[in-house]
Amino acid sequence: MKLKIYFIALSVATLVFSCSLENTNNEPILITDPPVYGYLTKWKEIELNSGGATNWESISSGDTLTLFSDTADDVNPRSGGAYIYNLTKLKIDEDIEGFFLQEDNQLSFYPNINTTDKKTVEFEEEENILIINNTSAVPQIQIKYEKLD
Repeated sequence: MKLKIYFIALSVATLVFSCSLENTNNEPILITDPPVYGYLTKWKEIELNSGGATNWESISSGDTLTLFSDTADDVNPRSGGAYIYNLTKLKIDEDIEGFFLQEDNQLSFYPNINTTDKKTVEFEEEENILIINNTSAVPQIQIKYEKLD
């Protein structure tokens, strides 16, 4: 009998606690469903170059660009998929998550799958280094990423 009461009390406490969780930081709630995609690639920001300067500035605590796709990252063009990333350093005003399409040396970010509104940047990828270049930003922005295992 005590075990039954203990179990009920624990169940009620868990239910009350889980219902009381709320988004107090007003951070966007992510909707990407990673199990839908077969491949995951993560890139960490390491350097920033603005205004076409030749000197790269180190980024000490860079954000992570996470790409979910149905195609391996060594296949070009990649079929596209979903992203999770804060695009503000690239001077792109989009949601923290959405969808991407990779074609040749261009990477396009879409806020949702049912839109033609996109922000496109150029990129170069060599082994474990990715450089994204937003030529439409003033001044031009380049971010260098290192691939995470």
